[in-house]
Amino acid sequence: MAMVLALLCTAAGCARVGGGSQTTVGSTTPAPHTEITLLVPNAALDNLEEKTVVLAKEADTVDAGDLTRALADSGAVPADSAILSFEADGVHGKANLNKAFADGVAASGTAGETMMLASFVNTLCAFYELSDLTVTAEGKPIETGHNVYDAPMTPFVFQTSADNSVFTSLAPDAEEAVRLVIVNVPTDAQREQAPATDTVFGNEVQDPVLIVPRATDAKLTLWAVDYTDGSFTKRETVFERDAVGEEFVLGGSVLRPEGAPVYMLVLTDSEYTLEYLFSYNGKDGVPNLELIRGEKTK
Repeated sequence: MAMVLALLCTAAGCARVGGGSQTTVGSTTPAPHTEITLLVPNAALDNLEEKTVVLAKEADTVDAGDLTRALADSGAVPADSAILSFEADGVHGKANLNKAFADGVAASGTAGETMMLASFVNTLCAFYELSDLTVTAEGKPIETGHNVYDAPMTPFVFQTSADNSVFTSLAPDAEEAVRLVIVNVPTDAQREQAPATDTVFGNEVQDPVLIVPRATDAKLTLWAVDYTDGSFTKRETVFERDAVGEEFVLGGSVLRPEGAPVYMLVLTDSEYTLEYLFSYNGKDGVPNLELIRGEKTK
C-alpha cells in the first residue's frame, strides 16, 4: 500500500509502517524479527539483484539508517557509510550521508560508483515508495571524477543486452567478437533487409552505408577527426546514440577519402569496445559487407 502519511524525519526516527514482515512463533512474545529487501549489485556489476536480510527490529521501527547499515554490511555501499539525516514525503526523499560514503563512492571507479549509488537509491526508493531521492554527503552534493550528483536521482534502470535482430540477419554466423556490421554501397535488397532507423549526411554526397551494431545496449558515436603528427584527434560529434536498441540501423553516407580518414566510429557495449576509421583502399576497394571486431573489456 502506498504511504499516505507524509514523513519528515531524521535517520533515527524515519520508519515506514509495514516496511517488512514479522514472524510470530507460539503464544509467547518473540524477539523482533523483520525481513527487508535490499537491491545490491550483481556479480557482473551490470544490474541489481534482490537480497533479503533479517533485522532484529519491529517492522514499523525500521528506518533509513537501518537500510544503510544493511547495505554496508552486504558490501553494496562503503563499509563505514552512515546516514546523518533523512526525510521523505511519500514522493521525494532527501538522504544526507557521511563523508565515508562519498569518499568510498568516489574511489570505486566508474562501474563501482554507479552500482553503489544505484543500490542506495533504488533500495530507499523501493522501501519508502519514492519517485526520486536527493543524495548528499555532509550537506553537499557528492562529487567524483566522473560526475557531480547535485540533482534528485530516480531509481536506476539497467539496459539488458541482446543481439540486434537486423545484425543477426546480416551476419548470422558472426563470431562473438564481431560487434558491428557495415554495409558499403548497400543493394536494394540489403536496404529492405536493414531499413535505416536513423540517417547521417543523407545518401547523395558521400559513400552510402548501413551501420548495424550487434548489441542492443551499444553506444554508438560518429566523430569528425583531424590527423596531425601521426595521430587522430576527435574534433566534433556528428552522431551519437546511447543504448541503440532493437532493429537499430544507421543509414546515410560517410566519406571515405583516399587520404587520411576524416571520420571515426566509436562503439561501446557491455562487453566490448572498438574504434573504426572510414578509409578507402585504393588497391582492393571496400567490401560490401564488413564485420568489425571489438576488444573485450570484461
